[in-house]
Amino acid sequence: MKQLYPPSEGFLHYVWEKRYLPPKGLLSSDNQDLQILKPGILNLNQGPDFLNAKIQIDEVFHHGQVEIHLHSQDWYRHRHHLDPHYNSCILHVVFESNNVPALRQDGTEIPELVLKPHIKETLWHKYDQLRLSDNKIPCNFYLEQVSNTDKKAMLERHGIARFRSKVEVFNHQLKDKQQNWSQILWEALAKCLGGSVNGGSFAQMADFLPFRLVKQYANQVLQLEALFFGALGLLEGDKADDYRIVLKNEWSFLKIKHKLKAVALPPIKFLRMHPASFPTIRISQLANLIHQFSAIEDLLFPENWDDLFALEIKAGNYWESHIRFGEEKGKEQPRRIGIQLKERLLVNVLGPLSFLYLKHHGRRAIIEASVNQLAALSPENNRITRKWAGQGFPNENAIHSQGIIRLAKSFCLEKRCLECEIGQRIIKP
Repeated sequence: MKQLYPPSEGFLHYVWEKRYLPPKGLLSSDNQDLQILKPGILNLNQGPDFLNAKIQIDEVFHHGQVEIHLHSQDWYRHRHHLDPHYNSCILHVVFESNNVPALRQDGTEIPELVLKPHIKETLWHKYDQLRLSDNKIPCNFYLEQVSNTDKKAMLERHGIARFRSKVEVFNHQLKDKQQNWSQILWEALAKCLGGSVNGGSFAQMADFLPFRLVKQYANQVLQLEALFFGALGLLEGDKADDYRIVLKNEWSFLKIKHKLKAVALPPIKFLRMHPASFPTIRISQLANLIHQFSAIEDLLFPENWDDLFALEIKAGNYWESHIRFGEEKGKEQPRRIGIQLKERLLVNVLGPLSFLYLKHHGRRAIIEASVNQLAALSPENNRITRKWAGQGFPNENAIHSQGIIRLAKSFCLEKRCLECEIGQRIIKP
């Protein structure tokens, strides 16, 4: 057996919750027989780790809370002896004992159980394999043993969970924005077009330029571009041409007219991205998107999504031959919003926000359409989905892609293997 490394408290929580301990032969620190009748419920709030546990020490039954630490003295390091929340603890579970008894506020001693002698080395070793793996998919050594049916079901669960998490984010924004659906949608559309690199800057720009102002210029693309480029600080600099000068003059006028106070937004980045995704191109495309969908709340209804896919939304003519101001780029070519970007808009913005909107307005009969539409979309093709597909995971539609992204970012990257179905299957004795 390879060297075993000290476990985390999370691992001890897992062992306790799953009862991966001998049913008999456990002894408390004072050598009394101890049985775990009910491990309790994991507590995610203030107080002991497990609530409403039930144990038996010799012939006496105990009901209450359980606190778990790596070492006995952690009870005092965390100052539990001064906290009334821990007065109802019936057991102090530790990995290793330092012979330091845990005392409640009133000075009474809490029985202690030491786990180290009772954790099977095979279970411990499997846990080390996962948490010490340098692979971006820590369980890659085991994936061949997982059936395609199980992989698909897993991705669907995580894809739906990611969809729900997006809905919840919008729900919080709804409260912050006083039920202003247009503003929430406007900021979300801007963030999505900004992409992973500039999305934050685009979203802050949309917050700085409220949609009630933007909508006034929905029929004037030049003014929209002046507002967007100006707010993001892209009209400053030495490389000036006629188009940039026009936009700069327009921005100066609009700033005074609408009393727009200067605000420092995060700088826009251009490095390591395809020219078609340059922020300058995306800003112009965003202006044209608003020009064609000035009543953006219409996009919250699934029956209007076909219009989004049918329309040609592209950057202005200037950007057919430029990727930055004053920099020509080869032969002219139209800079359209492609199908993949439209599908990302649907997955990340319109689908979840539509779900929330229809729910709030009692339109439950058509809510299902906003979810079914996602299952009909083509899968995302990026470095994360390609890596997972290479490990035998299906990536057949947008739900699968969302599931892969959730697993990769929220579980594998953070080594949350104990909370993942596959990690649990590996570790299970």
